[in-house]
Amino acid sequence: MSKDKVQLYRRARAALQSEQDALSKTLAKAQAAAADAEKRLSEIEAALGNVASAKPKRRGRKPGKAVAKRGRPAMKKA
Repeated sequence: MSKDKVQLYRRARAALQSEQDALSKTLAKAQAAAADAEKRLSEIEAALGNVASAKPKRRGRKPGKAVAKRGRPAMKKA
């Protein structure tokens, strides 16, 4: 191999190494952010778990046949 090819190879290797280091740092930051978000989400779900277990009281009439038929075409009599 000529000196030019060796030098070109070394430069390319150094560039790839620096890119790998930068991507590794970015990945570590993203994983830390994801872990923080998951922790916060679990805290919120735990807080809402106690509130969500109690069902709200229903007000008004109970739905009957009229409500079930609403929006459907009338049946044709033969």
